[in-house]
Formats: sequence, structure tokens, C-alpha cells
Amino acid sequence: MMKKIYTLAIVLLVLGVSSCKLGKHYSRPELRLPEQIEGTVPDSVSAGDIRWADLYTDPVLRQLIRKTLEGNKDLMIAAAKVKESMELRRIAKADLFPKAEATVSAEREYDETPGNTFEGKVLASWEVDLWGKLRWAGQAALCRASKAGRLCSRLWLPRWRRLISS
Repeated sequence: MMKKIYTLAIVLLVLGVSSCKLGKHYSRPELRLPEQIEGTVPDSVSAGDIRWADLYTDPVLRQLIRKTLEGNKDLMIAAAKVKESMELRRIAKADLFPKAEATVSAEREYDETPGNTFEGKVLASWEVDLWGKLRWAGQAALCRASKAGRLCSRLWLPRWRRLISS
């Protein structure tokens, strides 16, 4: 009984593997296509190049579009994220340089014997970027900034500013 099961399993395996190949090896045919379709001229005008004020002439529609663009929260958030990312990159880049810190304090005591205490501290430190932690932090901040920039450009932030000013 066990021999029949093994034989059946081997036959099914051989049939299953051999049934995968249906024809000859496929090779892609070569196509002889022209570089450019004859009689066509590339169009140089795009609807994105036309100012919206020139495209829409209805004054009520213009006012609604302007109000919508001024109050567009998504664009404001995207612009704030780009600005924040660029500032975080500047902070991460500043960690590569030495730091200097100074503090001065004065204290007066009014116990049994009055006394004055003056204290001044100067601290200078610099972290050697031996393993690249600081350098890669700057690269990560740049990546975050570019990701926010891509999001912002996807939402047409540059055009938004130009549209509001028109």
C-alpha cells in the first residue's frame, strides 16, 4: 500500500513539473519602430503654464479660488514641514562643530554673616565624529527635508505662492 502511494506521488510530481512547459522558449521579437511619429509636432503649451486668473474669468469664481488657496491647511502644513525639516538639518549640521558655553552667577546670603558668592564657568566641547553618527544625522535630516519637499512639491506649493500673489 505504501509503495502505491509513493509511486502515485512520484507520477503526480513528474506530471506536475513537466506540465509547466507549454511551448518553446519565448524570445521577444524585434520591432522596427520610427523614433518619432511622422507629422506630429511636440506641443509646448501646457495648462499648468497658464495663470489661473487668465484661465477663469468669473470674478466670483476667482474670489472663491483665492480664498481657498489662502486657507488651504494642507499646503500650510506642508510648507511648515519643509521649513521645520530644513531647520532640523541646520541643527544636525551644527553638531559637527565645537560648542562653547559660558555661565556667570552671583549669590548673596543674608544669614548670620552676610556673604557674596560669585561663580563663572566656561565650557568648551567637541565631539569627534569617529563613527559617523553626527554626519549621518545630517544626512538623515536632509532625507527628511527632501521627503517633506517632495510632499510639498506634490501639493504644488511653489505654484500656490504664485497663485496667491496674482
